[in-house]
Amino acid sequence: MGAPKHYEKLKGFPSVRIVLAPLKRYQNHKERLKGETLYGMVRPKRAPRTIYLDPRAPNIISTCYHELMHIRHPEWDEDQVSIAEHQWWEKSTWKEKAAVLQWLAKAEIKNPKEVV
Repeated sequence: MGAPKHYEKLKGFPSVRIVLAPLKRYQNHKERLKGETLYGMVRPKRAPRTIYLDPRAPNIISTCYHELMHIRHPEWDEDQVSIAEHQWWEKSTWKEKAAVLQWLAKAEIKNPKEVV
């Protein structure tokens, strides 16, 4: 099951909670060895429909959309979510990207100890 050939608009996400907080740079040792950095995460068992975003992310709009895809499509693996994120970024208008920024403006700000 691959990512869709079309990108998804940001419909149906108003009940998602967004939390801004500095995150641990790596989720686990394996990611650290691969040089992967953690800029966003969803914890379905701990806080379903909550997205945690690191405000230091180089592209917080794209990171937010990436995490939204994890919520909307929990069956997708990381590659499928990344494909959908890239398609959305390439095809969305500046107004759609600005709408994500407006949404992020309403995010909660937390101490990192409260998140991880």
